[in-house]
Amino acid sequence: MASSLGIDEGVSATKVVHLRNLPQQCSPEDLIGLCSPFGKVVNLLCNVGPNKNQGFVEFGDISEAISMVSNYVSSSDPVKLHGRKIYVQLSDRPEIVVGRSKEISCS
Repeated sequence: MASSLGIDEGVSATKVVHLRNLPQQCSPEDLIGLCSPFGKVVNLLCNVGPNKNQGFVEFGDISEAISMVSNYVSSSDPVKLHGRKIYVQLSDRPEIVVGRSKEISCS
């Protein structure tokens, strides 16, 4: 099941979801709108990574993160923000920690 959710079999699932190919105009509200139907968003980062096109969303519970990724991975319609297809997968991060690098919190 882990590989179908976008993580390696040897990596434990976490309550953090990794989003890639985000549009530059992506806002924290966009990510909350995309994720909140699946549970409580407790932290997020947006516009991070070398191209500022990645984001991370931390849910209150691991089952919420798994539910979101399962829904979007199994959907026949690609997930889009501002007309751009984005990729959703479980992260190997156990939580979002701001200040570890040059990442900026958007919450």
